[in-house]
Amino acid sequence: MTPKGMRAQFSSLANGHTVHVYSDDSKLCLQIRHGVPTEVNIAAPSFKVAVELSAADALAIAGELLGAAAHSLKKAGAIPAYIGE
Repeated sequence: MTPKGMRAQFSSLANGHTVHVYSDDSKLCLQIRHGVPTEVNIAAPSFKVAVELSAADALAIAGELLGAAAHSLKKAGAIPAYIGE
């Protein structure tokens, strides 16, 4: 459920996890969820964890993720080497 008054955006990842971002004018919250259905593995833990981020923290993390993703894509030959240089 989305916290009252907050915008919600979520992404389902290839590995089955989901990343949720909740925001309003004053705060940002990043939540990561990992769910394992009981019928798949009764002993595997499911969890969700959330951290509240400042705008500066969110930008710093986004910058790191973009840099790491660009590097991986360049190494894989998925984007031209000159992009991001």
